[in-house]
Amino acid sequence: LPTTAYLMLGAKCRRNCLFCAQRRDAPPNAMLSRVDFPPVEWEAVLEGLRCSSLERICFQLVCQEGVLRETEKSLALLRQHGVALPVCVSYLFRGEGGVRRLLEQGVDKVSLPLDAVPSVFAGVKGEATYGPYRFVPQMARRYPGRIGTHLICGLGESEEEFLGVYQKMVDNGVTVGLFAFTPLKNTPLADRDPPPLGRYRVVQALTYLMEK
Repeated sequence: LPTTAYLMLGAKCRRNCLFCAQRRDAPPNAMLSRVDFPPVEWEAVLEGLRCSSLERICFQLVCQEGVLRETEKSLALLRQHGVALPVCVSYLFRGEGGVRRLLEQGVDKVSLPLDAVPSVFAGVKGEATYGPYRFVPQMARRYPGRIGTHLICGLGESEEEFLGVYQKMVDNGVTVGLFAFTPLKNTPLADRDPPPLGRYRVVQALTYLMEK
């Protein structure tokens, strides 16, 4: 069974990533990648956490006004109810202040999702390319063992470039969450195919070797 509780905070992102169902130009949607996040009351979440064999909590934050304050309230609520599981927060920080703030409040790990490699980054993320690739390793060196990222295979990049970026992250102590691109309805990439399974298995094998 899964060992992580995934909780999404916020709705209607102010960003416009082409692969994401939470993008600002998309209709309301409870999906994030392949995962459905139905609305749940906090009382049910806390009861579930107390009664389960889960080993950690991962907050997926949508980029919108006030979501960090909501996250801090959620962290306090967990502590008040005796939930002591390790917590990871995934958010698109582009400055150290927010990363440090969450780590000082007891968050175990902060994930700074890159998602795409440089050749396709600006096209699918709508953001200048190279700053984030310096920032994530910098944070990992400053906070060893406490910084992660996400990389999505199959957005139009070459395998060589993808694996090169993955290796750079591993070399700098960044924990990488590997994903295969998943086409979602009502996104600009809805008609694009996911990576062929054989190709993705090769990428999985090679990234496993990098990490080990």
